[in-house]
Order: sequence, then C-alpha cells, then structure tokens
Amino acid sequence: MNVAKHRCMWLGAVGAVLLAGCITMDPAAMDPSIMRYHNWWNYYERGQTRLAAGDVGGAKADFENCVGLRRNVKFSFPEEHWRVRTYGMHFLNAYFPHRELGVCYFLGGDLDAANTWLTKSMDMQPSGRAKHYLNKVRAQALNKQQVPAPVIEIAPESLVKLTNARKRTLAGTAHGKGHIQNLTVGKQRSFIELAADTEPFKEDITLRSGLNRIPISATDLKGQTTKRIVEWIADWDPPVITITKAQQVAGGWRVEGVCADGIMLGDVAIMANAPPALAAKGKKAVPLAFTLRKGERVTVIATDAAGNRLSAAFDEQSLGLEEQAWLWERATATAASDSMTDGADWIAVQAAAPVPKEDRLKPSIKISANTRQTTEVFRDEFFLSGEARDTGGLASVAINGEELLDTAGALQYHFARRLPLDDIGATNAFELVVTDAAGNENVKTFSVVMRNPEYLDDEYRLTLGIPPISTTEAHASDASTIRVELEDALVEWPARFNLVARDENWADILTEQKLSVSELSDPRAALELGKIVTAELFLMGNLIQEANGVTIYVSIVDIDKGRVVAGTDVYTENLSNFRNRQFYVSGLARKIEQEFPFVQGRIETIRDNDVVINVGSENGVARGMKFVVLEHTSEDDTISDVDVRFFNEQWVQLSVKRVKSNEGTASIVPRSAKGVVQKGDFIVSR
Repeated sequence: MNVAKHRCMWLGAVGAVLLAGCITMDPAAMDPSIMRYHNWWNYYERGQTRLAAGDVGGAKADFENCVGLRRNVKFSFPEEHWRVRTYGMHFLNAYFPHRELGVCYFLGGDLDAANTWLTKSMDMQPSGRAKHYLNKVRAQALNKQQVPAPVIEIAPESLVKLTNARKRTLAGTAHGKGHIQNLTVGKQRSFIELAADTEPFKEDITLRSGLNRIPISATDLKGQTTKRIVEWIADWDPPVITITKAQQVAGGWRVEGVCADGIMLGDVAIMANAPPALAAKGKKAVPLAFTLRKGERVTVIATDAAGNRLSAAFDEQSLGLEEQAWLWERATATAASDSMTDGADWIAVQAAAPVPKEDRLKPSIKISANTRQTTEVFRDEFFLSGEARDTGGLASVAINGEELLDTAGALQYHFARRLPLDDIGATNAFELVVTDAAGNENVKTFSVVMRNPEYLDDEYRLTLGIPPISTTEAHASDASTIRVELEDALVEWPARFNLVARDENWADILTEQKLSVSELSDPRAALELGKIVTAELFLMGNLIQEANGVTIYVSIVDIDKGRVVAGTDVYTENLSNFRNRQFYVSGLARKIEQEFPFVQGRIETIRDNDVVINVGSENGVARGMKFVVLEHTSEDDTISDVDVRFFNEQWVQLSVKRVKSNEGTASIVPRSAKGVVQKGDFIVSR
C-alpha cells in the first residue's frame, strides 16, 4: 500500500472519528442537564427544568448562578423582569431568579432564607407566584406559634341598622397576627393574593325589603376562621297619612286622622300657623288633629326612622269638606235620632244616614305617575306618591294586588311607594285600584322602563382588543378558555372597556400580519395588530408554565402612545378546577380594571381650549386620561339623568394634560367643541 493510500485511509478514519464525535459525543446532547453555554439565561432555563422535575438542589445551584452567588456563569444578571432580552432579538419571558431561589429554599425547608429571597423578589418586581410562596412560608412559620383568631371590625356607618337604601356599602377591616388569607363579605370573596395583618373591605350589598343578614368570614394562614353577621332592615316605604274624621266646628273644620309607618316613625310635624312637632320618634303611629279654617291650607310632613319622607297638604277642596257639609245637612235632616247635633263627627253621621245607598261616585285618585305614556327612569326603582279620597269612606287601596290601606272607612289616604323595577329595558306594568265603602272602584295604570344611564354605554368606554393568549402548545386549550373567561369578566355591567373584535377570526388576522401566537407575548405585536383591528388598547396575554403552577401575565399596550401602560398577573396551582380558575380570572380582570380607575367629576373653569376639572391624582387621574363630557343644566340634575354632550354628531371628551393632587387641566376634543362645553358639566373617565 503506497503512502498516499495510507494517508488517505488515516484522514478518513480521523474524519469518521470527528464526525462521530459531533453526532454522539456532545455532552449537551447526551444529558440536557450538562450545559453547552454558560449564560445567565441558560442557567435560568435549566433551573426551571430541574425544579419542575423535582431536582430542587440542582435548580437552586442554577438560580444561585443567575444572581451571582456562584461563579459558573459568564456573568450574572441579578434582576427580575417579565420580559428580558437575552441576545440579539431573543427574549425570555418571566425571568425571576430571586423568586425561584426562594421557592427552592422553601421546598428545602429553610423558611428564613425562603422569606428573604421571596421578599427581595417582591421588592424588585411583584408577582403572583412570589406572593403564593410567601403565604406558604408564613403559614408554616405560624404553625409553630399560638396567635389569636382574626378580628372583624365594622365601620360605624355600616352598623346603622335601619336604612332606606336599595344598595348599601358594608365597610370595615379584618385583622389578625395570623395574616388574613381569605375574606368573604356576603356572597363576594375578596381577591387576596398576599395575606396581610390587616385587610380592609368595602362591598356593595343589594338589599331586599325587611331584614337582611349579611355574613362576613375571615380566615388566617393558620386556618383560623372568624364569622360575623351584620343585620340591616331595609325600609323603602315612607309613612302614610290617613284622615278618619272631618268634624264641622265654629269657623271651620276639625280634622283628625293618623300618621303611621310599618317600621318606625321619625319626625312628624303639622305645618299650619306654627309648626308643632308631634312626639312621634320610635312609634309606629301617632294621632293627627288640626283645625282647618276657611281658605286655609295645612301641610303635614312625616319622616320615618329610615329617612323616607311624605308630605301631604290639606284644604277644604282637597278634603271634599264642602260636599261633606252638604251631605251632613241632608243626613241630619233625615236622621231618626235626636242625638245628632251640630258638631257630630262625620263617620257617625255616615253610619246613621242613608247616604251609602246613593253613593255611585268612584273614589278620587291622584298619583305622580304618567298614565298616558311609559315613563323611563335611570335607576332600579320608581318613586310613586299619591292620594285616594272618597266622602263615603275608602275600603281598599292596592298596587298590583298589594293592599296598602290599613284603616277602613278613611276619608282620605296619602301614600308613597318605592316600586322596584325589573331588568334593563323591561316594561314594568303597575295597576292602582281604589275601592270605596259602596263598592265603587277606580283604576289607574302606568308603565315604567328602566334604562342604563347614557354615560355607562359601551360606546363611551375605552376600546380594548384581546388577541389570543401566548403559551406553549401543551397549554393552548387552557389559554383559549382563559381568554374567553377574561372577556366575559371584563364586560360584566357596568363594563369598564368596550371590547372589539370579540368574534373576529384571529387566526386570519395573525396570518395577515405574519404573526404567530407565540409572538403575541411581545407587546410590540400590538402595534402591528393595531393596523387592522381598531382599538385604543390591546391586552397581550401570556400563559407561563411554572414549576407546580401557572402564571397568567397580561400587559396593556396603548396604541397612540406605542408603549405598555400597565401590566399585572395572577398565579395558581390549580388551573383545571373550574371554580378556582374562575376566581383567579375574575381577580385578574379586577386588577386590570384598577389600572384604569372609573372617575367622576365636574368642570370647574374654562380657559381658552383648556378646562380645569375638580379631580386629580388623589382620585386616580393621570396624564393622558380621557373623560366624556355630560350636560349639567340644572342643580337638580344627577349624572344618571343627563345626556352626553355632542358637537357635529361627535361626542365631546377631554384629554388630561397636567395633574395636581386634587385637580387637573385637560384639553377639549375636538377643539372646535369649546362652545358647547359649560362650567359645571359632569365628566366621567372613559
């Protein structure tokens, strides 16, 4: 064999060995735990893999390299970020080495070190997973201690038992050395991520008529639970005034009756020449008596203990006294008894005289409702006041079959009712039937429709697009479910956002923009989507698989500003459980809404094209915030009753330029709408 041939064979053998080494001898290919590159992100990714596999010691070493406690890494990166650049245009989602190091210490049983690293992570970049493990650390530490059970304190204004509200706020605090982990007020469980010594609560409770018992429950990290019940009595009906006698006396009439309330009276006053107040507080009924002189008008004002008020005015005509005088004269002329003398009361005269046999007149009804057309209101109740009168005596006054009159034979009955209304847009039909002692009947019907206040329409809310949530293929189904549930939570009335493109085919949109679902974890993708989907904000979600759990992180991108304006997350170890997932998705929705507070205020002054508003940073106002302008033409106007201001078929809004603690300066949009904006106009954040 010649030299050339030997050389060729030797080179071939060496090449084969080298080729074989490239294919089979790479340590990283043989064992994924052996690292080929020694960058901080390589150690972090391997640490995550090891922790998920249960290799706590190996994971701990990798995270220690990330933060600089070990020297195996080329250079450490002791920071926390939701999205961090590694090299070139490559990014890593959810880089939290301090947090993961704290998790490793917890799993290894070193609670002090775990608390130190988790707290450090929270100081650098709060996350739901860090809060979750801090709770675990503190719970284990508390197991070795004796601490008292939680204490629930109710705010003084919430302890007032009697109320005339349909909806009332229950406020207070739960506190305890065992850290409050769960807090439920009524049926609403507070979203608490990190247990705290003191947890305030403020929950709006929808009431029903009569006694309401609202339970409150607080549980600490030791599992100790304290319960308390707050009782409220909802009284929605003002007092009633019933006139039972009208007796003719020298110079006029002596009128008698009763003022009563189903729960308890407050103040009752007869406003004649002087306003004498009756001793009514704490009573259910008090007698009324006053003299009505010719041409005089007497007003009775009654307020119950809950604050409901009724005012009734009486004169000769409203009481039908002239008619009664005629009937009285006729009755006395035909009465068989000599005992009927001048000054006898009308009820006695009526009983002896044959007047009821000739009574064919319907009772008189006056009500505050419009009986000719449907009335629209912007609240969940309709206030009805009225009076029923019959000279022969009333037998019944009923609304939709509910009897109101409790004194048969009354000459006049003054009443008021707060009538509850059904769902938005539904027609509520009411029938008032009044029957007198002779059986004559008078019927009044009216209809009421409840509407949402105009300013709460979706049209005026910030437009928000929610593209598919970025995740791995293994969690694609979970991400799709979470996106739908998050949309549903964000549109619960009153909606904070106007969701756009809910029914769009996002697959086609992503294809057109040459974007993959995984790329949607990059907030810059929102700017590309904004070229097709018209929205002011985009919610870019990312479902991140963690060891033993899942993080849902969202960032909100403002398209006009071209940057992320808010970001938040939640963490759970049980994504498959429906109730648990709903709780955390709902909590995420509330956290998103808190980044865009709903603020109401007024325009204080107008300067050129700018206005000064009476709300500022203390109210959650920030630079760039936008407000809708609403009319305010009368001091009696409420924000629910007025219309949105329009100019050239475009609704007028404000854009905040400068903010102080309790006021702000904003420009009018469009500028040409300056002439329609008025001092005192209402404003609500978009």
